[in-house]
Amino acid sequence: MRSTYKNLQKINISNVRNEIKGDPKKIKLIGFVKCFNEGQSGNLERCLKHLSLFCDDIVICDDSSQDNSLEIAKKYTDHIIIMPDEFKQELAHKQKLLELALSLNPDWIVFLDPDEIFDRNGEQDGVRTLCQYGNEHGIDSFSFLYYNLWKGKENYRIDELWNKNWQRKLWKNTGNLKFNIREGLHMSQFPLGLKNERRTDIKLIHYGFAGEDKINKKFSTYQSLGQSGWSLQRIKDENSLQLKKFEKEWFPLSVLELRD
Repeated sequence: MRSTYKNLQKINISNVRNEIKGDPKKIKLIGFVKCFNEGQSGNLERCLKHLSLFCDDIVICDDSSQDNSLEIAKKYTDHIIIMPDEFKQELAHKQKLLELALSLNPDWIVFLDPDEIFDRNGEQDGVRTLCQYGNEHGIDSFSFLYYNLWKGKENYRIDELWNKNWQRKLWKNTGNLKFNIREGLHMSQFPLGLKNERRTDIKLIHYGFAGEDKINKKFSTYQSLGQSGWSLQRIKDENSLQLKKFEKEWFPLSVLELRD
């Protein structure tokens, strides 16, 4: 994806806290989550509890989950749409979810997959602070670097492209947001209508490879959907494996409370 390689200025959240003039608490921030069978894994509960601590509301698209995902979602929001299980139609589903989010008149929208959360800085006040900073400096989106936990929660993977993937997860409601709807895998995950992006040092924690079972599930899912070659094999390939320790204090407090 293009966001993997862009060379953009990175915003330090500690500096941003001292620079903003307005009150981040006055911003209306909506969480945006698309889900399929993420209840029993614990991913959805973790993600929604996390978002509920700094978002004003959450919108959820459930792709006809067969587990307890919908039951969990209802604990956190009334704004839920149910769509068919059509993985390759994810952008069409996200467009419907975006329309629901925009109907709530948000100032900003923050998008997380169920197996993602931000770090402690992001949860405590960092994401909202970025929104305020964006308002004051003409920035309409922020990208976050993936930290892929590997076969547990103690280490993250850094070899090859594993620690170079920046994703645009925080979007300002510019009045022109709309997904470029196409069918397929790994399409662009942010809408059109965003022009001024910055990176941030808030970490995006990804649990998708945090266990052998999770790795096998991702591999089989993408294989069944037609993915092949290097993009598929790298999920299990450890020939170039390099790990770094993921510090406990980086985890948000909501995760520690869940004894994750």
